[in-house]
Amino acid sequence: MPAAEQLAQGLRRLGPLLAEWPFPAAVIGGIAIIARVSPRHTDDIDVVVTVPDGRAHEFLSIAMRHGFSHNPGETRELLEGGLMRLFLAPSPAEDAIGLDIL
Repeated sequence: MPAAEQLAQGLRRLGPLLAEWPFPAAVIGGIAIIARVSPRHTDDIDVVVTVPDGRAHEFLSIAMRHGFSHNPGETRELLEGGLMRLFLAPSPAEDAIGLDIL
């Protein structure tokens, strides 16, 4: 699937995920610039999501129900810094579109 279609599919899945999550979130980075200013190249989706202490696994569970995956080892490491990385694929892969959760 072309990268542009993967990004569009990621955004289509992200909307319902964020609608289900009861805390504030915002799309930032290249996708936000594309939506508000002008087209540019990007190969991931950057999102700021409010995840209260102790609720990261709940967020991951909701994300997985919406078709996202993650690498458990990477997730443990990134969570220490308050970050997550999700993938638009059944499992993380080299060519999967990533969602960087800040």
